[in-house]
Amino acid sequence: MRNFSNNASFVPASRIGHGGFTLVEVLVAILIFGLGLISAFVLSNAASSLSMRSKQEIIATNLLREQIELFKNIRDTNFLALRDFNSLRGADPTCSGLGCEIETGYAVLGTSYSPSGSPVFYKKGIFPGASPNPSGNRAHQALVSAESLKPIGTTTVRYCQDGMGRYHLDCDSSMKFTPYYGFVLVQPLETDGAGVPKFVVEGAFQITAYFATTEGGYRELAISTIVTDFKK
Repeated sequence: MRNFSNNASFVPASRIGHGGFTLVEVLVAILIFGLGLISAFVLSNAASSLSMRSKQEIIATNLLREQIELFKNIRDTNFLALRDFNSLRGADPTCSGLGCEIETGYAVLGTSYSPSGSPVFYKKGIFPGASPNPSGNRAHQALVSAESLKPIGTTTVRYCQDGMGRYHLDCDSSMKFTPYYGFVLVQPLETDGAGVPKFVVEGAFQITAYFATTEGGYRELAISTIVTDFKK
């Protein structure tokens, strides 16, 4: 009788299933993979947010500069036409009397591309009853939010884009809304003399132009300048 015991091969129980993954290894792998996905999502979201803010700042810079330049253009046109520096006749040919003057308070100022009208769109007396806020903080958010609910053609400070990609504040039904808003705050120029009380400078305005956006949350940018009467 042959003895096969010397040729038999036995696999220890502790080595059974050694070629697979244990539950702990699977959980660790899932955790590492999940952390990688979260990191990729965070980086992608941060890049998207940075790209959006860069786009907003480029648009804001151009529109804010446009508002300031248009206000100076009104002043310069009045000077050449021998009108008072605060006249709105160049921006609104239909105005007359005292109603044809720039007033302190909130106003809308933008380019008008109408071939038959004035190249400047100016509307004063917007945000009636609102207290001026020259600090540029987010006190304007409620005012902008109210404007965002108005239909196209009735909104005052919301920018629209036409088929050529140009931004308008005098919107009509042929244009599309944007999440951008623009307005100016006209204030009398006040200054402090050396050892004398604060006084108002005659023939001068302090102009603060605002750009607001509701894209990715409310955000506001502003620039300010002084516009004076050349004849003073």
